[in-house]
Amino acid sequence: MSDRTTSSKQGSPGCLIAFGLVFGGFGSIFVVLFFVLPLLRALDANNWVEVPCTILESRLGESRDDDGTTYRVEVRYEYRFRAGDLESDPTAPRFESERYDFFEGIYSSGAEAKQAEVQRLAPGTHTTCRVDPTAPDQAVLIAGFPDGLWFMLFTLLFPLVGFLMVVGGIVGLIRRRRQKAGQIGLSEGAPTSNEPSVPDEGVGPIELQPARGRLAKLVFIGIFAFIWNAFVWSIILFAIMPDVLKGSWEAWFPLLFLSIFALIGLILIGVFIHQLLALTNPRLRLIVNRRVLRPGDLLELEWECSGNPSRLTSLSIAFEGRESATYTRGTDTTTETHVFERTTLATLDDAVAILGGRVKVQLSVDTVPTFIASHNKIEWTLIVRGVIPRWPDISDDYPITILPPRTTP
Repeated sequence: MSDRTTSSKQGSPGCLIAFGLVFGGFGSIFVVLFFVLPLLRALDANNWVEVPCTILESRLGESRDDDGTTYRVEVRYEYRFRAGDLESDPTAPRFESERYDFFEGIYSSGAEAKQAEVQRLAPGTHTTCRVDPTAPDQAVLIAGFPDGLWFMLFTLLFPLVGFLMVVGGIVGLIRRRRQKAGQIGLSEGAPTSNEPSVPDEGVGPIELQPARGRLAKLVFIGIFAFIWNAFVWSIILFAIMPDVLKGSWEAWFPLLFLSIFALIGLILIGVFIHQLLALTNPRLRLIVNRRVLRPGDLLELEWECSGNPSRLTSLSIAFEGRESATYTRGTDTTTETHVFERTTLATLDDAVAILGGRVKVQLSVDTVPTFIASHNKIEWTLIVRGVIPRWPDISDDYPITILPPRTTP
């Protein structure tokens, strides 16, 4: 027997979807403004025409706020261009532009590098710029990818997080609707044997499936770890490290900030490797005598171990009943889980016994049946735990359905 209580907080699915849409929507706007548009303009500029230009003004622009001072290169230059000319023509129409690069005047760190660029572009300096032949009044001085563009990959995390929130909210909403409709497990209330929501009481042998497969967990963790690390390390390697290697002390501040996210990424890689190693663990096939049980029934459990059982120093199988209650406190939705019964079916430390065996247990006539409603759950699970030295342990749960007692006609 056991008496253990845990609690967790979760947001309402509707609130999660709404917040995810707002968060992801604003994140998408930032992505478009600060990453997509500069990238597309830089790519489109490959087809622009390079023409001579003369610098008229240049200075280091500053922006001060509570977070410090950031800078940008501010420049004004003139050029002459006429469509169809193969070389510079002093009689061609004159244009002026203040566009330095495709970041459109965004302030950033790096005062020393920007000051050096301002000195290079002193008034009267002759250089070249690129002009859009279809719109000659559109020109850019630095036509390549703007410095810091890869740092803006970080903005992709915002719509990604918003998308995950929306998906999580939709999944939670579907689950709640199914629970109300009686489509998950049993419907609200105590169903009888002739109700259509009652699962088939087929007699076994029937092999149970774990609640969460090892491969599914590996794929989910792997995708999330890949996306997280791809964004974070792209920003660090392509946007920040070049400035650090040039000796810019200001580049250390974003590097230290992103190092927190890089550390989280390394932890995610560790979790992925841990789950990958767990994929090679011995597997237990649990076979029971019937699909569902009722109070007073006999549960016959047989296990078979595929793999090398000598890797395990111990293996335990337990039958556990849990009660979950969900309620609202203010704006938070809290779920508390209470283990009200736990029966150890087998505790093994011998490789031969782990390889395969059988156990029987008679359910009490007072056994509480499985019950799933909108805010309350009673669930029964076969808990399998195996200890492997210097290796991820086995931790698998197999749900079992217990129906209400049979009604007497």
